[in-house]
Amino acid sequence: LGAAVAAIMVACTVLAGEYFKGPKLGQYMGLQAAFGGFGGVIFLSIAGILAEQSWTYVFLIYLFALVILPGVMSFLYEPNKQVNMLDKAGENTPVAIAKNSLFLCYTFAALEVIVLYCVTMNLPFMLQKLNLGSSLEAGWVLALLLLAMSVFSLLYAKISLKLSIFKIHFIGWLLISLGLVVLSQSFDLALILSGSLTIGIGLGMIRPNLFIWLFSFTPLQVRGKVIGGITT
Repeated sequence: LGAAVAAIMVACTVLAGEYFKGPKLGQYMGLQAAFGGFGGVIFLSIAGILAEQSWTYVFLIYLFALVILPGVMSFLYEPNKQVNMLDKAGENTPVAIAKNSLFLCYTFAALEVIVLYCVTMNLPFMLQKLNLGSSLEAGWVLALLLLAMSVFSLLYAKISLKLSIFKIHFIGWLLISLGLVVLSQSFDLALILSGSLTIGIGLGMIRPNLFIWLFSFTPLQVRGKVIGGITT
């Protein structure tokens, strides 16, 4: 499962960089982040229902990949062969990369994933400890977080027209920090929902922004390697 996820994440993002340019790339990255979130909304809600029956039933959700497979085979295409040949010819030529920007981008990517998984893994235990709900309620709270993330990822193309990459990241992390503070002081469901919603909005802003930032300073020849790095 881990190997499959790594291959899909890298391949899809590299292909996106070759399929789309300029504002269209920003729009696509927003859509990619949004649909990842919408998938989480749907599957976490289903997972909450299945977990009420048996924890093993949750893994049946992975069978949905079989529904996606025909679409992958029908609509994905390999970019122009000549472009690929030129890229391969230049593979041995040293390519300059802004290493400081790359390191900073990777650091923010790691922090974003840490925040997302810390919240999604610990929130169910928090609700249980406060006697605020079962697996079903936890699924709904996490679904709300991912829904907020998805909606604001969809809006990324419009947000990026008004704000710079730096400002989007700054506002996004400010919202995430505020949401975490609210969660840390929450003892009722309304506050937990508010904190989760705020974190989701922040994540929705920074997730597509990370990849647009990465594409802005990465040469085409090393894009596959760099995308592999950020996925790692």
